[in-house]
Amino acid sequence: MHILLQVICVEFENYNPDTYPDSKWDWTLCRMPGPSLVCDPNQLLNPTKYGIDGGLALHQALERIQKLTKCNCGSDSESVGFCDTDNPRGYTISIAVLRKIYVDEPNSKSEEELVSVFANALRNRFSRGQCQDDAFIVLSAEDNSVWTSTGSVLSKKLSPDIITDASRNARSYFVMKDYTGAFLYMINEYGKTLGYNSSKQGEEQTNEDWWENNVWKRIPISLRTSPWRWWILGALIFCFIILILGLMCAGQYLISMVYARIRHRSDGYSMGRKFQSGFGSRDQV
Repeated sequence: MHILLQVICVEFENYNPDTYPDSKWDWTLCRMPGPSLVCDPNQLLNPTKYGIDGGLALHQALERIQKLTKCNCGSDSESVGFCDTDNPRGYTISIAVLRKIYVDEPNSKSEEELVSVFANALRNRFSRGQCQDDAFIVLSAEDNSVWTSTGSVLSKKLSPDIITDASRNARSYFVMKDYTGAFLYMINEYGKTLGYNSSKQGEEQTNEDWWENNVWKRIPISLRTSPWRWWILGALIFCFIILILGLMCAGQYLISMVYARIRHRSDGYSMGRKFQSGFGSRDQV
C-alpha cells in the first residue's frame, strides 16, 4: 500500500501536456476555488506581501489585462477567429505552474526545450484566445525554466525580446522562490506592452488593493473568488442596512413605550393629588 501511494503521488507531482489539468474546468485539481486563468496543482505559488492568495492575485491581474486591452482580431486574422461580441475582452494570458515536467522516456532535449514544448502544447490544447491572441506562461520549478508561448496575433506585440527581458528581470524573484512576485512582474511588463491604460490600471489597482486588504481578505476564498462576489457583497450590505434600520425602529419603539409609561404614572400621581386636595377642602367646609 505504501508503494502504491508513492506511485500515485509521483504521478500527480509531474505532468505532461496531456495530463495537466484545465483550470477552466478542473479548477479543483489546479488548487483554485473556481474557473481561473491560473493553475497550480503542486501548490507552489506563495501569498503576496499583503497575504493575498498567490493564485487569486495572479488571476485578478490577468483578468485586468483582459478588461483593459481591446480585441485585436483584424482582417488579417479572420482565418483563425473573430472578436467575441457576446463576451468582449482583450488579450488572454494564462499561467501554468508545475513541479517538474514528466518525460516518459529519456531524450536529449534541454529543460528550456521541454518547457517550451509544454507551453506551446498547453496553449494549443486549451485554445483560450479569440484569434491566436493568447499566451501561456509555464513554470517548471525543478527544471528551473519558465517559458511564454504566444499566439500569432499576440506575438506581433509581445515580441521574443520583450519576453526575454521580462523573464530575465524576474529571475531574482524565481531564485528566491517568490513565484507569485515573478509572475506579477512579468504580467505587469506584458500588460504595458499590450497597451492598456496604465493610469486607469493604477487607479483600479489601488481600489482593488484596498478592497482586497480590508474587505475580501476577511471573506472565505470560495466567496471572494466568485464572479458574483460584488452582488453577494451588495446583498450583505443591504441585509446589514435592514438590520440596522430594524434595530433603530425597535429602539425607538421601546423608548416611546418607556416614555408613555412614565408619562402615565406622572399623570396618575397628579390626578390623585388633585382628588385628595379637593376631598380635603370639602371636609373643611
